[in-house]
Amino acid sequence: MLDEDQAPPRGIPLQADRDLGFADLFVRLQNPQTQVVRLTLEKIDIYSIPSNQLQGFSFSAQPVELKPLENSELVFHLSNKTGYTGGHQVKAVLTYQVSDQRYMIESDAVDVGY
Repeated sequence: MLDEDQAPPRGIPLQADRDLGFADLFVRLQNPQTQVVRLTLEKIDIYSIPSNQLQGFSFSAQPVELKPLENSELVFHLSNKTGYTGGHQVKAVLTYQVSDQRYMIESDAVDVGY
């Protein structure tokens, strides 16, 4: 779910440094193995389509431990102070690391709601 809110809710004064762009990223992880898997979610980047312009969302790396045969869904609520620029569709790219290997998962393109 993506959203951009250019005006504050009624009754709330306009603040120059408030968040304008919002993104909720749902990530489903599965561990089909019979041993624990430890990984690090390194970064989440949001890109506009078709310009491929990086949006200004911040994310701090975080470790994840998946128990044997575990299915887990994680939700990340991201925000920025600039909103969305460069297009009305975006995609998310999640970079994560398991042991010495780095992987990337790319979402489908989604529309930005205004």
